[in-house]
Amino acid sequence: MPVQNKLSISYNWLSVALNLPLFSTFDYKSINSVVIGSRVVVPFGKRTLIGIVINVLERPSIDVSLVREIIEVLDDLPPFSPDWLNLLEFTADYYQRPFGEVVFSVIPAPLRSVSSYRGKKRTSASSVIKSDKSNDCISIVPSSFVDKRESILNEDQERAVNIISLLKEFKSVLLYGITGSGKTEVYLRVARNILHNSSKQILFLIPEINLTPQLEKAVRNSLADIVNDDEIVVMHSKLTMKSKLDVWSRAQNSKARVLLGTRMSIFTPFPNIGLIVIDEEHDTSYKQQNGLRYSARDLGVWRARYLNVPIILGSATPSLETWNNAEIGHYLRIYLRKKAREFSAPNIKLINTKKYRPKNGLTVPLINAIEDRLNKKEQSLVFINRRGYSPVFCCFSCYWISKCTRCTAFTVLHSDAVNKEGKLHCHHCGYCMIVPLSCPECGDQDLRPIGSGTQRVEEALVGLFPNANIVRIDADSTRRKGSTASLLNDVNNGSVDILIGTQMLAKGHDFLRVSLVGVIDSDAMIFCQDFRAPEHLFSQLMQVSGRAGRHLNGGEVLIQTSFPDHMIYKFVIDQNYEDFARYSLNLRSTANLPPYSYQALLSAESENLSTVMDFLHRSKKIIKEKVSLEFDHVSAITCYDPVPSRIVRIADVERAQILVESKHRLLLITFLKIWLKHVNGLVINKKKIRWYIEVDPLEI
Repeated sequence: MPVQNKLSISYNWLSVALNLPLFSTFDYKSINSVVIGSRVVVPFGKRTLIGIVINVLERPSIDVSLVREIIEVLDDLPPFSPDWLNLLEFTADYYQRPFGEVVFSVIPAPLRSVSSYRGKKRTSASSVIKSDKSNDCISIVPSSFVDKRESILNEDQERAVNIISLLKEFKSVLLYGITGSGKTEVYLRVARNILHNSSKQILFLIPEINLTPQLEKAVRNSLADIVNDDEIVVMHSKLTMKSKLDVWSRAQNSKARVLLGTRMSIFTPFPNIGLIVIDEEHDTSYKQQNGLRYSARDLGVWRARYLNVPIILGSATPSLETWNNAEIGHYLRIYLRKKAREFSAPNIKLINTKKYRPKNGLTVPLINAIEDRLNKKEQSLVFINRRGYSPVFCCFSCYWISKCTRCTAFTVLHSDAVNKEGKLHCHHCGYCMIVPLSCPECGDQDLRPIGSGTQRVEEALVGLFPNANIVRIDADSTRRKGSTASLLNDVNNGSVDILIGTQMLAKGHDFLRVSLVGVIDSDAMIFCQDFRAPEHLFSQLMQVSGRAGRHLNGGEVLIQTSFPDHMIYKFVIDQNYEDFARYSLNLRSTANLPPYSYQALLSAESENLSTVMDFLHRSKKIIKEKVSLEFDHVSAITCYDPVPSRIVRIADVERAQILVESKHRLLLITFLKIWLKHVNGLVINKKKIRWYIEVDPLEI
């Protein structure tokens, strides 16, 4: 019997993306046709990997004899759609990351793990989901147990709903309204209209996990008569991996119609999106700060444009980039100038801490105001954006200050109510030590905390108001799963008198009984070297002020400051975002800062700072020596000198950075592609030095 000639077999040639840090795809062959977007098991060297087919080729890019055959096509989920692959391709291209690395960083772990598909009893996506009994992607309160209630819209809300509902193609809509103006109700009414009149899907993005329960309840309540309980799903990082896979599968199989989630949700493969909503669009939590450093807000705008659907960007304090886009006509701006409920805006006042010296963070006027609210059976919120007991612990004899041994940062004093002892924590590397009984430098026992954190404020308030029910909500008090939702429920059911918290409480929460907000130690951000600090401070103060008097008249906000004449506080007292934005954009324009320029940050790290600085100096040098030969517009790029990072050492790793910028976004991205190729060539030993690029950095 003659042997069949293998070369006579007709193969399909496939381009496959693999989870590798390489800016290339890999050619494979298959006897059977394979759909683009399919997940496949392939050989790679001595390993077996999962890849995603991103193209079908007429012929391979390498010698035919070297092309290996795929092992298996995985069919537990539908192939990824071209729309979804294009989103990932844009993400990789814009943020300068390998396509395969991007794809496999956003899909659930079971979908990228070969071990899940090895052996006779193969673990498919469906079997992984069925084995998960927790099912925490679905609300534990079904909509059938929630009374359907529709709020009466005011004139501004009605106008906003009508305008957005009539949009049949892409448009970025800035829904700008004061806190309490009912932006959420506008989102929900528009979503109702779309879901009622089409088979489209709705993607809601929120900045923080702790905002999920409140918005989920509102979504389920509003849409109870249109969509089923299991058609509304929630996605965030605290879900189990099996639950993430469940959400992913429901979305990809079109079994979910509404997805509510944090920034990672922007990558969910919704095949039929009709509307994207990004609530609190200004929030920095939408920017991923490690790994793939993407902006979910910006990708949301790109995805909406690509799909030709409207996107709503909602905020009481829009980012200056978004506001500027509205000013120049790129975005449609819709105003909500009135509160949704007939309650007056809170009265904002300053307490001069040069006149009223704080004790344990609290001034006498603030203490008196809290006491007054207690007498009225109303709640107070004390906001201090610093957890722990005290930010500094020092010796008053030799002025020794507690510092982390692994970072160029102070350790923060934390009290331990259980063991009755303090500990010094580094919030950067996790280093922890017991508080010394005497100074390590001079031996004196005159050691004292300086400044206040949430724990110290809590201790002071307990001493002042022993009969009050006081609750602290920060990253330390809410480590246990479900604790944040439980504490917030206590607040809204009236069992809490005084609430103490960090920025976790500053945004989005609709507190029913809070009538007083006290702000402690906001001055720290005034003199921060980051040019975005004033914008962040203004936003933070306006957002936390919006928690007061949402359902009560006579709301009051007291801000303790040593600089009552500072321009920022004038804008806050007047509650005038528009003048603040005008003032800030004028400064940005004069200094040629975003949004009037576009930036990227090349950061490097090593065990030795001199190694890092040498690498960065060489990286700058090759712009003139090599990049200029390939890129005709080098003159349009500004490259600053290398400088150590704001916190130079973290966990015994030294860090430095180079900032590059241009007035033209496309030129900057084109430059980065060429430059980074040469930068990568400078690295001989990747264990000795590591580097990464961040496009549109929020912190410099």
